[in-house]
Amino acid sequence: MHCLRLLGSSEIAFSLLESEQLLGTEQQKHQLCDLYSNNPLKIKIVTQTIMDLFNGDIETFLAQKTLLVSQQINTLLEQQLNSLSTLEQQIIYHFATHQQPVTINSLINQLPHISRYHLFQAIENISSRCLIEKTAGKYILPPLIIEYVQNNFHHHYPFMNF
Repeated sequence: MHCLRLLGSSEIAFSLLESEQLLGTEQQKHQLCDLYSNNPLKIKIVTQTIMDLFNGDIETFLAQKTLLVSQQINTLLEQQLNSLSTLEQQIIYHFATHQQPVTINSLINQLPHISRYHLFQAIENISSRCLIEKTAGKYILPPLIIEYVQNNFHHHYPFMNF
């Protein structure tokens, strides 16, 4: 499973929110888009959840301090992460527990037990699946995936110590 990175996807995500007539400021709508990585499917799912559970109010939703409000999103993330190799899952877990943008060199230093060849392959695969983001030469997990990993990996992946 690979993804297509669309230029201007923040505009697409924002226009999806606008079309649903959610209550909230432009800043709150942009924040919501960023939290869900401007992913149109995830935006569509969370928009419906906000309409159903929070009467369309983005501010009330954001005040909950959780992104995992929909079983559909949980299922989608579970499918994406279960399709990764053990090494890729370990790297995702590493990103989620450190929560800081890292360069490839700092990742090499933080994970010295992984050969560079395998590390590069894993990062390339994770990136091609749109599970990590790269900005200014640094990699980071999107907030939604961090929250999912922190809430679920210790249940589904006992080899990882949380």
